[in-house]
Amino acid sequence: MGKRTLIILGSVIALVAAWMILLPGKTPWSILKSQTPAPTPGDTLAAPAIKNPIVTRTAQGNPSGFPLKVDVYNYKKEVAEIQRAMNVYFNTDLVVDGLFGPKTLAALKANGLTYGEEVSYQDYLTIIEFTM
Repeated sequence: MGKRTLIILGSVIALVAAWMILLPGKTPWSILKSQTPAPTPGDTLAAPAIKNPIVTRTAQGNPSGFPLKVDVYNYKKEVAEIQRAMNVYFNTDLVVDGLFGPKTLAALKANGLTYGEEVSYQDYLTIIEFTM
């Protein structure tokens, strides 16, 4: 390898190491996704598209994927819809990232939309109903 190649490779490794130290757990994609503009009052969300009319139900009668529980690692479209609805109708200033974290849970509890640590399918429908 040439001297120039080693310098470039060393620079890339140094940049990646600095990124990992300064922003642990963050990726460039998650940062860019969190910078999407917040909806303005009056914006509405489209009803969720149903691709398959046959919905798998759990023993409690919830569709699969419900109840939604606090999970800061996995994106869920339903959580993003809840966050948008909360921003539009309750001015909560949540980051619409689809991650169900403590801020989303606190906003739901503060507005009386859930009392436990999870959101049932019925609670989800009630929240999304605000946007129609």
